[in-house]
Amino acid sequence: MLATHLRARRSLLTLSAYAACAAVVYATGCGDSSSGDDDSTPSGGESGAATGGESGSTSGSSGSAGKGGSSGSAGSAGKGGTTSTGGAAGAGGGEGGAGANGGEPGAGGEGGSDGISGTTCKAILATHPSASTGVYLIDPPGNPGAPFSVVCDMTTSSGGWTLGFVKNSLDNGNYQDFGSSYANVAALETIPAASSAATFTSAVAGWLDLNAFPYTELRLAGYAAGTEAYTSVAIQKSTLRLSFGQNGYFLYNDANGYYWCGGDTAYTTDGTGQENTPSGAPADCKGHTSLGNGWDFSEANSANQGLTICGGGASLMTSAPTSPFVVYGSPGAAQAIWVR
Repeated sequence: MLATHLRARRSLLTLSAYAACAAVVYATGCGDSSSGDDDSTPSGGESGAATGGESGSTSGSSGSAGKGGSSGSAGSAGKGGTTSTGGAAGAGGGEGGAGANGGEPGAGGEGGSDGISGTTCKAILATHPSASTGVYLIDPPGNPGAPFSVVCDMTTSSGGWTLGFVKNSLDNGNYQDFGSSYANVAALETIPAASSAATFTSAVAGWLDLNAFPYTELRLAGYAAGTEAYTSVAIQKSTLRLSFGQNGYFLYNDANGYYWCGGDTAYTTDGTGQENTPSGAPADCKGHTSLGNGWDFSEANSANQGLTICGGGASLMTSAPTSPFVVYGSPGAAQAIWVR
């Protein structure tokens, strides 16, 4: 009886919050504002040195530990006292294979899924055509930090898609600068569909610098209850009207019929500061008066017909055209931008 009472009360509270937001939403728009050897002594009388072993007159000394690798086998005798260099540590990958002649790196010593890494997911797929969808280590040109892990979609439309933006409904923030810098890239190893599940408990939001990251096409996708609910067709980067971080219409009736506008609340809500204004476009984003720091993407130049992300104020988002709004802080929705 107590649990039933609590669920009823929670539902009543959620409906009350939604009703308050919906009054804003449907009247004006969205809410406002491998290797090396270990330290053990190899069996047998002769061994090759690992990682900088010293020269011997007839044989190398026993191998020291290779960083991150599994124990290497005994090396062969060093000729004339020369030794082999030990195996390098694998960054984020599997264990290195058995050492040979002092522990050269084993296969799978570097990278993410199956020890594979690259500059982008497309580059990984080009060198590893059988790579499957999963998390991989990438180090794109111009990356200001250390290599990081991202989800790679190796299936959709021939694969090679890098997750460039992800946000779920548990996250409550502002998104006017999305794609204009590397922001919380650790979030990009989260599978967007999984982050929309009712049982998912972590707030997720992060993105690449989509002005600098190397790609030629992108697509937007929405997720609900653990599955993909919507995906756009591929959009050519060259057709974007603005750089990410600017206020205005990224797309205005492009070749696919898409309208995509966004930016800070001064533009989206107050109608000031739009850049590169299309002929006939409203002063704000699709007639929103309370979108806040967010965006609206759809095949219509009217509010909330596709993927909407509000920033501040009502704090709502959708997962597909005509989908219900999900209030931030609640599970159930996510959006993503994939680039290739």
